[in-house]
Amino acid sequence: MEAREFLEKFRKMCNTYPTCEGCPLDGKPCGPILYDINTVISVVESWHPRTNKDALLEKYPRAILMDGGVPKACPKNLDSKYDCNKFSSCLKCREEYWNGETTD
Repeated sequence: MEAREFLEKFRKMCNTYPTCEGCPLDGKPCGPILYDINTVISVVESWHPRTNKDALLEKYPRAILMDGGVPKACPKNLDSKYDCNKFSSCLKCREEYWNGETTD
């Protein structure tokens, strides 16, 4: 991972936890220089942003998933602002939406 990419991902991870609660770096207020650099690199490289699928399964843990783990629920039925007309199939639409970063 290049330095710029690492720092952008670190900033995105940090902004996800504005009060540091739940942060993978033990939830302590920080900056990358306050930790062992190998720990910071490992945590940032393994962190991934919260997806719409994560948000759905948090509220509905028994939601039906299709092959590949994509929720069966149609995004258009749950998000009135979502435009699914740009896709050639429902599967592509669902994959794009449910694997996308959540905005909440």
